[in-house]
Amino acid sequence: MPPILPISGEEFLHYFRQCTPPRGWPPVLAVANSGGPDSTCLLYLLATLLKNTVDRDELPSEVVSVHVNHDLQKPSVTMAEVAEGTARTLGVKHLVTKVQWGAPPFPPRPAAGAPIEEIARYARHYALFRAMSESRAEAITYGHHADDQVETVVMRLAKGSGSHGLAGIRPVRRWGMGEATPLADFGLEGMRRWIVRPLLGVSKGRILATCEANCLPYTNDPTNFQPDLTIRNAIRHLINGTGNHESSAITGGAMLDEFPHLREALRTLRDLAARSERHGNVWEAVSVLAQRAHSSFFSVTTWINQSVLPSPPSTLLLPSKELLKITDGDVRRALVRRVLRFVSPRPWGSLSAEVGGSRTHLDHAVSKAWGYEDKKIRRSFSSGSDVLWVPHVLRSDGLVKEQGQDLTNGEPLWLVQRAPPFLKNIHLRKDKSDALVLDITDYVAGRLPLEILWDNRFGIELDPAVLPDHVVGALNCPGSSARVTIQPHTKWYLPRLVLSCPDQPDKVLADFHWNITSWKHKRPANVHSDPQWVRMAFVRSWDAV
Repeated sequence: MPPILPISGEEFLHYFRQCTPPRGWPPVLAVANSGGPDSTCLLYLLATLLKNTVDRDELPSEVVSVHVNHDLQKPSVTMAEVAEGTARTLGVKHLVTKVQWGAPPFPPRPAAGAPIEEIARYARHYALFRAMSESRAEAITYGHHADDQVETVVMRLAKGSGSHGLAGIRPVRRWGMGEATPLADFGLEGMRRWIVRPLLGVSKGRILATCEANCLPYTNDPTNFQPDLTIRNAIRHLINGTGNHESSAITGGAMLDEFPHLREALRTLRDLAARSERHGNVWEAVSVLAQRAHSSFFSVTTWINQSVLPSPPSTLLLPSKELLKITDGDVRRALVRRVLRFVSPRPWGSLSAEVGGSRTHLDHAVSKAWGYEDKKIRRSFSSGSDVLWVPHVLRSDGLVKEQGQDLTNGEPLWLVQRAPPFLKNIHLRKDKSDALVLDITDYVAGRLPLEILWDNRFGIELDPAVLPDHVVGALNCPGSSARVTIQPHTKWYLPRLVLSCPDQPDKVLADFHWNITSWKHKRPANVHSDPQWVRMAFVRSWDAV
């Protein structure tokens, strides 16, 4: 067997550039440093890269090491010490954050039998995000490698994932808005930050060889070697060959139930490797699956750039005839996922914004959007994730109109938009992020700068220091009960700022400006918009990252 070579600086620079965020590298780059071999190797390679590279214009200016102490096991102290020691030796700034179990937003310390891995993961992500804010890092690197990629694909195969999931871990992606829970609600800031994984093309063996060649001390998390603790550990147990013939090491009930599915998934991956042109190993099989998924991704991106028509903000207008040119099922499902991710009011980047990745729900949307050709009437349908598909037509005069009963009155289109919210959500509730009517009077009256994410779709930035005089007067009158709220307007639920005073008609202070020739749209005459104090932007991204 040939020797396992360490990762060279030139090779790492190549990997690093391959996962550059779309807007380039930010000045400060964080490194999630657990003290284990993967993050130790990554921190060393990054620190060395910045130290030895003369032309650093396209690279970060600074690397910051970030360690999260979960305080769940005795080795936590040793791991923290090793992580700090490595950063100090490399001359890298180091931050330590300890999970304060029981102190909001952290939940109580996990009890016996609780899903410790899942709870710890949420806590870790929150702590890392907070450390990024403290260090002003807009991107963070993780030490995930090729072996992790294989484990991920096996796990998703076992769960019946489609081609989207079988692409595995992405080398670069947005952090995203998170989820609607205290530990995972990252909002607008999550859309501005990036996660990068430059070692995904490198095996664990080469990472260990790099640590050995450069005398880098590290420690191993003992829980990584307990196959009955997590599904990922059980997969690692299988891949390493220790679980090929029996599952005696798997004692946990949940893991024991999953074990046959995991073994079958690994067998499928190995069969794919054997059938490939190179008759390679599971790592090459994973690469084949990733290439298939990337092919679908590229096809969807090309279709979007060539076919999507202008439409009101936060909506998408899809020509039905162009949709029918897509015949591959995987590409159709991939397109639906991208559409949902863009339009849904669920947190961007969460599975809830993509019907949980459910193939059943995706196929339902595909059957509706593509299955109309033999029908004379198309009807609106919900695809899940609070997204509604509404039939429209492009008339001969160039105007877009909602379709009536006749398909012959224009070119058929689908307008994909936010579905009407549940009635219980449309009422005045102060400081509730899930309310479509949001009272911001205290911020405006106190002249406090405010940036909020409204309906997980729009970013609204206010600078009350330059409030219009008529708003100041209304709010400062003695005994005034005037209120300033953000409210939805139009059937597409666009944001509008409204001043409400007792016994007076509401005044629209600002609404979301848009103007498209093919849509008849008139702004109300009583809008008093001042761009100096109000800025609105649609913040969801078409991109898959």
